[in-house]
Amino acid sequence: MTLGFVWEPEFVDNLALTLDYYKFNLNKAIERPSATDVLDQCYTTAFNPGLTLNAACLQVRREPTNGSFNGATAPGILRPLSNLGKIDTSGWDLGITYSVEFEDMGMSSGLGRLAFNFSGNKVNTYFQKPTPSSVRRDCNGFFSVACEEPVHKYKWIQRTTWYVSDFDFSYNWRHVSSVIEEPGGTVFLPEFSAIPDYNYIDISGGWEITETARVALAVNNLFNKRAPAVGQTIGTTGTNSGNTFPQNYDTVGRYFSLSTVMKF
Repeated sequence: MTLGFVWEPEFVDNLALTLDYYKFNLNKAIERPSATDVLDQCYTTAFNPGLTLNAACLQVRREPTNGSFNGATAPGILRPLSNLGKIDTSGWDLGITYSVEFEDMGMSSGLGRLAFNFSGNKVNTYFQKPTPSSVRRDCNGFFSVACEEPVHKYKWIQRTTWYVSDFDFSYNWRHVSSVIEEPGGTVFLPEFSAIPDYNYIDISGGWEITETARVALAVNNLFNKRAPAVGQTIGTTGTNSGNTFPQNYDTVGRYFSLSTVMKF
């Protein structure tokens, strides 16, 4: 279910606001049970009162000679894919666009114009249940072995661009809110249990050389902000790579890109 509106007020030229509410209940999601789910369903009396051999215990595979989880011959915990998962989420999306000519502000028309754009998201709820026997887990604002990659309650991108003659210059502000380790999850080292708000600034410039040629230079992560280190055991290798979460944070640091576009 989605519900939204667009407002373009007549008393402010070139201003548009959009606000959308969404609520998704996804059934038959393709998911894997978390290692936490498998271990709990085998080794805790809440799920296995008699601590007997059950289907979850059969998914815990050890090294055949010494019974450990270590070594190349230790299969580890089997987490087969299925389409029995369920994801429930809801939230808000906000968009704002506005542009203004310097001439309209009583300044020289040769200064061009400014364009502002804002896109933000607020997650109200985010629940996931990989299998019918898994715990329905609240992952909003958390990360863990079970929730895997962080779910940020707030995210936004704000871009301002100055257009003057054949040139344009812009900055881009990317923000993701803080997250903490899922309450009740496996306790990690304190320095790995929380990630603060993260902000990145990108800058770029472009030149319309002719009507058919454009060249642009961009610098992403201008201040070379390093990705948070959380160790390699929080989350699966699909979401946690290089001791961080590359889907959520810049792992390369500052980087440059140069592009040329030719139209024929």
